[in-house]
Amino acid sequence: MGKKVNFTLGSKIILCVSFVLIFSFSLYLFVTDSFPTNTVFKERDFYNQSFNDDKNIVLIGSSHVGMLNVTHIDQKLRDDDQLYNVYNLAQKGDNPIKRIKTIDQIIKMNPNIIIYGISYRDFNEEFKNPLPDPKEQLRYFFLQLNINENPKMWTLEKIRTINPEWFALDKEISFNNTPFMTYDTARDMKVLTNEEIDNYLVLEPKNINLNSADNNYQTSALIKTINEFNKQNISVIVYLTPIHEKYRNEINITQKLIFDDIVKRIINETEVEIFNLSDKYDTMPVWSDLAHLSLHSNALTHNDDIVKIIKKEIEK
Repeated sequence: MGKKVNFTLGSKIILCVSFVLIFSFSLYLFVTDSFPTNTVFKERDFYNQSFNDDKNIVLIGSSHVGMLNVTHIDQKLRDDDQLYNVYNLAQKGDNPIKRIKTIDQIIKMNPNIIIYGISYRDFNEEFKNPLPDPKEQLRYFFLQLNINENPKMWTLEKIRTINPEWFALDKEISFNNTPFMTYDTARDMKVLTNEEIDNYLVLEPKNINLNSADNNYQTSALIKTINEFNKQNISVIVYLTPIHEKYRNEINITQKLIFDDIVKRIINETEVEIFNLSDKYDTMPVWSDLAHLSLHSNALTHNDDIVKIIKKEIEK
């Protein structure tokens, strides 16, 4: 009888300990996932700057746009006595629904020109939750607080001071006036060979699933964003970002037709000019992967084309 009681008690202890561990781990995951990332604090610090006295050009979009070298673009403009500050505000995984939340901050920068890069995945539909996203609400709540650093990042920085080698980021770099992107030198500075391109496994196009142009929330958000900029007399230029032919060939024909309709709707409802650079670099040695151009110094053709587009707008 006594042994039976001990077994039952032991089982209860194991059950309780297991519950505490699971609860604690779940709470940890929720807190670390819900607490603002370092990008949120970067956003707050960046947009709190004063831009009123400057002539500014702003690039926005996803990581496709993030591969533009604003130092090169800025210098090319200055070589022709076009004295603008160029900012690349691209973010990985960006799309119009996310970007529309930063309209007011970008307008406060008083930009003269905005270059917006788009492609298929920008218009993939997100799940529409009728209730506010608590994580998103918490994110913007912390933006309003007078907190100088993300506590998680602060803790890591303190640990790094004890032994920097534990958290070495030798391959990660960033660029001036590109506040929200970091780059892996081994991946983003690489230029694929023709053989590597031929052997490249393309999976991402299979995930492209666009609603029709008239029912696409991302499209509506982009149109609203462009029109808000237009109301502020900010020139907006849209371009289709480069993706390799092998990538494009994997996109379902139905999705291609829907994307064409989306582009037509954007033009019709904003009167914005859209430049198609999506298929311009297929045969050039400029690719880090089939959806991103390389940051290598020998792969700057894309940047030079953006400079030409900007100069055309300035000369209007």
